[in-house]
Amino acid sequence: MTTRLDPKFTTLLTDTAAKLETLEIWPRVLTDEVPVLQEKAVDLARQLREFATTLVQAQEAKISADLAAKVAALQAKEEEAAAREAEKARLLAEKEAARIAKEEAAAAAAAEKARLAAEREAAKAQAAAEKEAEKARIQAEKEAAKLAKEQAIAELLAERASSKRRKRPNGSPKSRLPPRWPQSGRAASRK
Repeated sequence: MTTRLDPKFTTLLTDTAAKLETLEIWPRVLTDEVPVLQEKAVDLARQLREFATTLVQAQEAKISADLAAKVAALQAKEEEAAAREAEKARLLAEKEAARIAKEEAAAAAAAEKARLAAEREAAKAQAAAEKEAEKARIQAEKEAAKLAKEQAIAELLAERASSKRRKRPNGSPKSRLPPRWPQSGRAASRK
């Protein structure tokens, strides 16, 4: 059977020490042995009190150590939780930074794409304008050539008309009457 270390046991030790100190030895033993036995009883009582005090101090130290271990474990748990939260926050910040970087890259790519599209549209518009200008120039040249041709034809016709007028002194160029030409010998001989 084992005895548990509890307050009842330490009280029992203290009570036993007190009883040893007040033990009446002399009427029950030889008178020569009383001082030696009395001294041993007092010494034993002192040892019991010291032992009880040591047990109480050891219990208090154990309780303090357990409490310190629990506090340390709780602090370690809290520090671990804080470290996990800090890691979560760091990962979340990294994700957010990556998302922002991705959005910025997408925006930059979209801006570049829009810039290139605008440049292509501007180049197309410029090419179309140049083409239209070239068409207009060619059309103007054609019109100028046509006008020049018509003018040349008109001048040629005017020159012919004026040369015919010289040949028909009696008639106008628009006259339907045959011109009066002196008939030469050859024309008369043909008839």
